[in-house]
Amino acid sequence: MIPPSRQLIADFAKMELGTRWLHQGRASRKGLDCLGLIVLTARRCGYDVEDTTNYMANPDSELLL
Repeated sequence: MIPPSRQLIADFAKMELGTRWLHQGRASRKGLDCLGLIVLTARRCGYDVEDTTNYMANPDSELLL
């Protein structure tokens, strides 16, 4: 797989401008959180991303690692 350009990554992410924030959201144009935006963008770029949505709204540094 050829890595996507920075411009393509940015364009994919910008497609979600205006999408509402939703904790653990993974739905394009319906609701995303910060990790959801990264997961969605990576998948659009062709990456197989392991994802989890079993996290609390407050950060857990152990889970983050």
